[in-house]
Amino acid sequence: MQNFKWRLSILFLFLTGSIIGQKEALVEASLKDVRNPRLLDSLAAEMMNYPADSVLMGRAFFLKGLAATYSANAPLALRNFKESLLYLEPGIAYDERFNYEVVLKNLAIAYHRVGNAKSGDSSFLRLQELALAQNDSLKYALAIKGRANGLMNRQSFDSAAVLMREATLILQNLEYRGIASSYLSLGSIYGRIYQEEEALKWFRKALVSSDLLPDKRMRARVYNNMAVALRALNEFDSANYYLQQALGIQVELGSIFDQVEILANLARNHAKLEQWEQASELVNQAWAKMPPPSPRSGRTRSNLWLLSLGVSNNNGDTALARAYLDSLQSQLPYQQRLQDPDLLNAFADYYEKQAQSDSALKYLHLAKDREKELQARRNAAEIKAAANDLEIAALRKQKEGQLKAYQLAIIAVLSFVLIGGLWLRKSRKVAARTLQEKAALKDAKQETAPKDFELIEAPLNLSEQVLSPVSELNIKLKSKVIIRSKDLVYLESDGHYVNLFLTSQKNPEIERTSMKAMEERLKGQDFVRIHRSYLVNIDFLKAVYASKVLLHNGTELPLSRTYKEELKQRFEERPK
Repeated sequence: MQNFKWRLSILFLFLTGSIIGQKEALVEASLKDVRNPRLLDSLAAEMMNYPADSVLMGRAFFLKGLAATYSANAPLALRNFKESLLYLEPGIAYDERFNYEVVLKNLAIAYHRVGNAKSGDSSFLRLQELALAQNDSLKYALAIKGRANGLMNRQSFDSAAVLMREATLILQNLEYRGIASSYLSLGSIYGRIYQEEEALKWFRKALVSSDLLPDKRMRARVYNNMAVALRALNEFDSANYYLQQALGIQVELGSIFDQVEILANLARNHAKLEQWEQASELVNQAWAKMPPPSPRSGRTRSNLWLLSLGVSNNNGDTALARAYLDSLQSQLPYQQRLQDPDLLNAFADYYEKQAQSDSALKYLHLAKDREKELQARRNAAEIKAAANDLEIAALRKQKEGQLKAYQLAIIAVLSFVLIGGLWLRKSRKVAARTLQEKAALKDAKQETAPKDFELIEAPLNLSEQVLSPVSELNIKLKSKVIIRSKDLVYLESDGHYVNLFLTSQKNPEIERTSMKAMEERLKGQDFVRIHRSYLVNIDFLKAVYASKVLLHNGTELPLSRTYKEELKQRFEERPK
């Protein structure tokens, strides 16, 4: 009997040890960086075989939430994360990657993805409260970062930038290894408000910080975002370089969908430069890799339809172009189509090739209005950025010591008054001496000149010399309109069209041609290139700034780095 009990005890211990070993193996497997939804669901199903272990059940629902997240099923992810929290307690670290706060953060993100911003913000605020109670600066910063990402998704970019800066500052002080993600988010915010230079600054920080991470995905994301910002600045060579770097990483990692997105970005760059052969080849490569339709692929598929429409328009393949146009119209709401000037220009080009001039002009004007709106936002962003820089400089001065600033100001004013007084005194002496010399010279001339005529002095004024003008050029458009070159203020490239802005009318004349062709026709006239898309009559230039020019009529146009030095030289050398 005693022998039987002993054997039963041994069997119980063996079975218990086996179960514990299985649980440990499941936990160990969950700590690996697995992003395959099927594997995560399978692992969660194994864990649910132990319903008496509440922590293991909480972990199982967390893995199911991650699987739904990677499958772009935000409602299912939300339900699983909520279920996971029921098994966990705040403040307990079950292991290095799993605790109540981690699940709560993912729940907050899921709320935002299903459009429930109020619950998402509440979850992030709850995270902040827990972090303060635990005196955990890292968790506090990550909670602020989550709130900032939620604001960015709602397009509240100014508020998002403030919160993201605060989170980034804390993470910098903590020397957080994963700070590259914060730099990347901050750069993305500035990119969305058209401050591309500021965005690039943060992307470069993210690139340096990504070296500390073993996962190459972050570096690929940074490369891709840098390329988008550089494209907005018309720096296509650099943009293509970073896209090629990102593509190499994604090929190495085997991420097919990311490869498709990068190929689409490369194709868009070549399409912008009207390099249609390269664009067509890249679009074909992207379509060949494109996975089946899914919630995640919607935007990328729309981009490929748009690029394919442009290629088909250029190749004259009307039937194929019509198919892509129909796909875009059926999948994208009208208001969303109005947001993309490239799409509107592609529609205008299609209808122009179909000789449907009314529809072509409609989309052409819509594209023009949208581009003006975007340019106005960029200009506003520049002004705001400059104002922010001035504000930061003022605060820095204040910290360095207001007293010193006041003392320097007083010294400067006194020096100015003293120098001004000395200069005024000297000027009066010179003026008095000059009057005396003129009076003496006049008396001498009156004594020696004949009495029957009056001596007249007419000093030469170089500014009144007549300069031989550039011969005027008359330009005949395809619409039979004839315009004079001296009435032409500036030209603007608009896809396959060029807009010609005149002094005599509000709306531009539209000519189907290229900017290069118009530049050739105006050769020898006083026109200068300021941007890939703009050619300006130098007689109408009022001022030249760092990244824009101002015309006499108040119009502001972008200035590209490529043409800045030549423009400045021409502007300074022109007759005053």
